[in-house]
Amino acid sequence: MLRDLLQRVGKTTLIVTHDLDEALYLADRVVLLEAGRIVADLAATDVRTSQNEAVRAYVAATHRDPTHDDKAVVNGPPGFGCAP
Repeated sequence: MLRDLLQRVGKTTLIVTHDLDEALYLADRVVLLEAGRIVADLAATDVRTSQNEAVRAYVAATHRDPTHDDKAVVNGPPGFGCAP
């Protein structure tokens, strides 16, 4: 619902979250901060395949496999989950 609203409004929106799945579902771009500094700025579709070490470490640390996690709900684009 939020994603649809953001697309309809057509305005630039900044969403701050620690939930990778939520970021990938809602965002066109993802900016990763570490100790308050930007360490990566990339398209949301490139996050899971990024060669940036900080991005790879964050993805590995936050990875959830929806087939083994009863709290994960897949309702975003193929390959992305969005936690309830």
